[in-house]
Amino acid sequence: MPADHVADRIEIMELVALASRYMDERKPEQWADLFTADGTMVGSTGETKGRDALVALATKMGGGGVHTTNGSTIEIDGDTARHEATVVVFTRAKAGELHHARLVARYEDVLHRTEQGWKLHHRQIIQHYRDA
Repeated sequence: MPADHVADRIEIMELVALASRYMDERKPEQWADLFTADGTMVGSTGETKGRDALVALATKMGGGGVHTTNGSTIEIDGDTARHEATVVVFTRAKAGELHHARLVARYEDVLHRTEQGWKLHHRQIIQHYRDA
């Protein structure tokens, strides 16, 4: 693996971690800033495209859970990267209550290298399990 890909992989992993943190902490503006200007997200709510729509989506989703990602794989080809990972979203339980998984899914991401660094260009969420 080329040495510059190591730095790219670290930056991409940090971006994925920030996406989870910003969603959990209900920071829709910061979450949307992790996408390119024409970034899209596709999931159970359909396709959402562009910063304003992404902010509205994140606001509507409301956070309140704890996102964990694991099993990440990253393939880099020039200024485009593909990232895939499993995501589990747990409820944020109150003291004395048990956490439980409310969503298990797969992220399939396409990222673009920009002047500001790597950004999500397209995120597809493929659900495996959702708690009703």
